[in-house]
Amino acid sequence: MAIFQYTLHKELWTWLSENPRRDKFEWLETFYDDKYEENEIAQECFACDYSLKTSGVCHQNCPLIFDNGVGCLGGLLYEWVHAKDLALKRSLALKIANLPVKEGVEWE
Repeated sequence: MAIFQYTLHKELWTWLSENPRRDKFEWLETFYDDKYEENEIAQECFACDYSLKTSGVCHQNCPLIFDNGVGCLGGLLYEWVHAKDLALKRSLALKIANLPVKEGVEWE
C-alpha cells in the first residue's frame, strides 16, 4: 500500500507560495534529491505519485480533497501554472499546500 507524502506536499507548495517565480522542479531538485534516494516523483507532484501507485492512473485516486472542477486539483494547478500575478500565484500555492487529505488515506 502506498503512503501519501503529505508533509513533503505541504513543504513543496508552501515553498512555492514563498517563491512564486520558481517551479516544482526547482524544489524537488534542491530539497528532495538531497534527502531521499528515490527521486522520481510522477508529474513532480506527490499527490499524482500516490495516485499512480494506488490506481495506476493519475487523478483517479487523488488523496486530496478539493472542489470539483476541470483538471488537476479541481483546476487549481492549471490556475497556478498560468497565473501572471505573483500575489495570485502565492495564494494558489498556499491553497494547494493546505488541501486536506481524504479520509482513509495513509500519509506521513
